[in-house]
Amino acid sequence: LNNLDISKACSYLQLIDKTQVVRNHDVMYRCFSDGSARAACFYRNYGGRTMPVISSFIELDGKRLAVTELGDELFQLDNTQMIVIPPSVEIINDNCFYKCSWLKEVVFEMKSNLKRIENWAFFESSLRSIRIPESTEVISSYCFSSCQDLGEVIFEGNSNLKRIQSMAFLMTDLKSIIIPAKVELIGEDCFYNCRGLREVIFEENSKLRKIGRDPFANCHQWLKAFVPSSMDETAQNALKCSYKKRVITKS
Repeated sequence: LNNLDISKACSYLQLIDKTQVVRNHDVMYRCFSDGSARAACFYRNYGGRTMPVISSFIELDGKRLAVTELGDELFQLDNTQMIVIPPSVEIINDNCFYKCSWLKEVVFEMKSNLKRIENWAFFESSLRSIRIPESTEVISSYCFSSCQDLGEVIFEGNSNLKRIQSMAFLMTDLKSIIIPAKVELIGEDCFYNCRGLREVIFEENSKLRKIGRDPFANCHQWLKAFVPSSMDETAQNALKCSYKKRVITKS
């Protein structure tokens, strides 16, 4: 987008949904009547910029609006290498960082309010490690799929994560992962083809209730899953049915 294109984009966004649009740095924000804003469009600078700025708040008519969402396809295919996500953001929408092949680092600021990371959000990025905020409740389908350099996923203590949906971590470079206690669902093929994955540890007092088809299919042949004895019996049996002697129950 050049400056003329940005002007046209603002007019278009205002026309299709009657919202006001504000530009701050390289990002345009849709402003809603509930006092929130969504990062909706991004000015792509192909001259070497490696870190766009996302605002936590924007000003409109003397009012301060919290930026609560990063829009669909916001940075898709961009050459961004690092991104800092402000604590106001609650949702990272579909395809937000889709195929950002240069993206190596995502930092969530302290006291993050993130709730959801939606479908395909970081698909085929070059992330090596990511720390998921405590507040996060859902990791949606294909979210980190095909991030082939992703070797470490850390969930902050007291994680509120409840659902890891189908193929969320398909074809990543994970060697080990700790599943937070509040997770109730692991979707089908969730960790499919993570060939280096040797260890899955479920936290004590695991709330796991439902497991999709073959979540650990085609992982390392010596993969072991460590589950607490307190885990729901149906979930334990589903794991044991698929992985036989590789499921170890901790007393």
